[in-house]
Amino acid sequence: MTEAGCALHAHVQAGPQAVKDSDRDAIDEDSRHTATDSLAFDDVQRDSPTFDYLLGVARGGGTVVALEIHPANAGEVGTVLAKQARTLEALAAHRCQACRIDAWIWVASSRVDLPPRSAKRWLLAQHGILGPHGRIDLRRI
Repeated sequence: MTEAGCALHAHVQAGPQAVKDSDRDAIDEDSRHTATDSLAFDDVQRDSPTFDYLLGVARGGGTVVALEIHPANAGEVGTVLAKQARTLEALAAHRCQACRIDAWIWVASSRVDLPPRSAKRWLLAQHGILGPHGRIDLRRI
């Protein structure tokens, strides 16, 4: 997920260990073993609204997933978009050439209250954000 010279490298943990216990239910239990490494952005960017986690997933040459666990309703779409922008800024600030995001995924922290064919869903899709979902299966990314 990162290279040895990257400032984020020191914060990367094996498997899904960087994901808080309270957030692990957002990831399908049978797929957690496919997480090769993980990083909790709160450990790196305190008091900065970024996506919650980066997860390396064993697929082909490796896939990096940005995961946001957040309430899922129309009023929160702007917040999630701002977190995506801030995450990109944070990655650029660390100047890590290996830091890339292959998939942006929003998982609902409670029920999903965002109509499937709404303008807000379209806006998320325009920014490459998948979801919000109730839970993700890392094997299907």
